[in-house]
Amino acid sequence: DESLIISSKIIYQGKEIDIKGSGNGPINAFVQALDQNGLKNFKLTDYRQHSIGEGSATRSATYIQLKNNSGLAKYGCGIDSSIEKSGILALVSAINRLFWYYWAEDKVLSKFSLLPKILDFNISWWR
Repeated sequence: DESLIISSKIIYQGKEIDIKGSGNGPINAFVQALDQNGLKNFKLTDYRQHSIGEGSATRSATYIQLKNNSGLAKYGCGIDSSIEKSGILALVSAINRLFWYYWAEDKVLSKFSLLPKILDFNISWWR
């Protein structure tokens, strides 16, 4: 079995946090990294991916749906020439949409700067 390790620097509630996780792919590893840092309060409920254009130098579009504990579901989309990166971007987009909607509804959060943002990430495969 091959596993993957992802390390990432994110901003959450105005603070930089280094996270690291492993999984069977980039999205699973990133979710595990969030979970290990107490930042996961959602379930991934749908995942879709397709190419944009034709040929081998196309971009990838990824769509991810997340659902929080109260049943609210939101989609995120990521587009990049890297399949792995488009998935991570879609996941972060969905997290931001889910958190923003939840916080805005409860009047707890009023600034986008407090949402989770990805600064950098590195993916490495290992056996």
